[in-house]
Amino acid sequence: MLGAWHKPTGLDVAVLAPAADSLTLCRVDAPSGEIVSRLPMQNTEGVWAINGLDWEPGTCYGFWIDNNKESAAALNSRLSLDPLARWVIAHDHHRYLAQTVLDLPPAQTFIRSGAVPRLIYELHPKGFTQLNKAINPTLRGSIEALAEAPSIDYLRLLGVTTLCLMPISLHDDEPRLKELGLSNYWGYNVLAWNAPHVPYLASARGLDPMIAWQHARLSLRRTIDQLHREGFEVILDVVYNHSSELDDEGPRYHFRLLDDQFYYRRDSQGSLENWSGCGNTLNFSDQRSWQWVIQSLRQWVIEFGIDGFRFDLASSLLRSDYAGLPCPYNEGLWAEIQSDPILMHCLLIAEPWDLGPQGYRLGDFGPGVMEWNDRYRDGLRKFWITSSAPIAELADCLAGSSAVFQVNKGSPATSVNYLASHDGFSLWDLLCYSSRHNLLNAEGNRDGHPLEHAFNHGFEGVGDNVAIDALRRHKRSAMLCCLYASLGSLMIHSGDEWGRSQAGNNNAYCQDNELAWLRWQECDHQVLCLVRRLMNLRNQFACLLASQTWWKPQQHSFGLKHTLDEKDLIQQVEAGWYRADGSAVTLENWHDKSLRSLGLWLSLRQSLLVLINAQAQSLEFTLPGASEVRWTVLIESNDPRSWEVEDGKPQRIVSANISLAAWSVAWLTPSVFS
Repeated sequence: MLGAWHKPTGLDVAVLAPAADSLTLCRVDAPSGEIVSRLPMQNTEGVWAINGLDWEPGTCYGFWIDNNKESAAALNSRLSLDPLARWVIAHDHHRYLAQTVLDLPPAQTFIRSGAVPRLIYELHPKGFTQLNKAINPTLRGSIEALAEAPSIDYLRLLGVTTLCLMPISLHDDEPRLKELGLSNYWGYNVLAWNAPHVPYLASARGLDPMIAWQHARLSLRRTIDQLHREGFEVILDVVYNHSSELDDEGPRYHFRLLDDQFYYRRDSQGSLENWSGCGNTLNFSDQRSWQWVIQSLRQWVIEFGIDGFRFDLASSLLRSDYAGLPCPYNEGLWAEIQSDPILMHCLLIAEPWDLGPQGYRLGDFGPGVMEWNDRYRDGLRKFWITSSAPIAELADCLAGSSAVFQVNKGSPATSVNYLASHDGFSLWDLLCYSSRHNLLNAEGNRDGHPLEHAFNHGFEGVGDNVAIDALRRHKRSAMLCCLYASLGSLMIHSGDEWGRSQAGNNNAYCQDNELAWLRWQECDHQVLCLVRRLMNLRNQFACLLASQTWWKPQQHSFGLKHTLDEKDLIQQVEAGWYRADGSAVTLENWHDKSLRSLGLWLSLRQSLLVLINAQAQSLEFTLPGASEVRWTVLIESNDPRSWEVEDGKPQRIVSANISLAAWSVAWLTPSVFS
């Protein structure tokens, strides 16, 4: 086991540094920063270790490295931090010091009920509650605040099943940001992969840093236990593609001191590869390097009960050979993660790309692995916002990108469908800005993705033009109705369910302020009502929208029955694709960009009709099936009255046809099914 571990026989410490010529474990007096003892470590196949020390829990330590490759002054000016330290304190002299900790008892396994489709809610562990006045002021902006009653009630209101916490590992601020008075808000600049980021833990506030670990680690565990009791999965966003040591001019904390060539990828000229866009790329071409990643992941599961992980730039974990090209999912480090006896039971979500060669790997991470589906994200944006995509692309989105996922995936739920995430414009800003407005980041507005498929519909930002505001709102509601009607798993970034804005900043990674925090006072409760209603309907039609049967847009309909004989419907899900006039979509129709409407009829033991009108005027739809069939209108994206319908209350009934307003979506079901 790498890192520091208190056992009945004493403290064991180990670190991976294959090229080091010698390595010394240093005990540090934290108040003074003085090294009070130095103990030589023994090397076994690149792992330097020492066992049976009589150190007390909470002892500070670091590594002194001598690899004879650099001047003693350069190497010995600072101690190396243990990259797998489980608690780290800031220190004036050493910058950071690792502390030994006592183990927490093994966490109990949490099994999510599969009764409802998964809704992943991506949130920042600070920004979600920092401005929420319903939260106790002493807890605002902390992880513990997530388990408070106002947070629980709100998440349950949305139908959330799974919390995805942006990185909670200890991270550092880049030197450039420090000079500008900014900080790394998102937390992807990881310093210690298994040490919680102390400012996120309310239980550590105001405590002597030397004893904070005793309370804060236990508080984090109790918070996750409480979220489990409330029925929520908890997954972490983790970063194993780069480190906070940045480029060759960056700070030296651990890997660069321990064994630069082993831990980082370099090209044939010796320069750091930068396939992360953050200055370096971690190297997994040596199988020994896999150990620290596996152990890091396992520790979050064992000690804190974490249920799964979202892997940032996950293609880097496929690069398990010296060539640097991605390996198949059943080889190398990624295969080890999937087959590990502890991790194999976790929810694994891949961000299926990085900046390296052949880095875009959507659909390539294995049958049980979920993947962020940017094809879905961009397809819906292009169809609704810029009107640059044909109905074939819309149908592909509704089908959860089946053309990509059907080949290698065992379930449609592996497609994580989303409209916006932490990285990029918020959902509302996509409709209010055509270009990024990132000047506050002090990078000359050059940072952030330049192509978001966004459109301001008349002017940049929010104004008092009633018509433009209404158009933006209609499109947002229509996009949400499509999202919740799509095959796969759903993800919402916190605040997008009620219209959060970042004033056009599409890369708010360094904005630890009210620009990026959720400003709860701006909540649009009407939109919140819409997403609540949509999740209730999605749960109601779970057998259709979480089916194992893929829908594929084809030349003709799927042989959908034109009667409502239930014995014909207790089969696999059948899907029919229709034009507004009720005729089946033909091969020529799919890529006809003048066609801006579509109907999708799904049937199994239930029946759901989704009608889409993406043009600037209302449109009459002929409803499929027998003319005498009566249809219940479950929701209309442009009619807020339909968002507030309660079970058992009268709903609008139509037959034969329905007029659908411009830029809108409606869900209907035959009255016998409603």
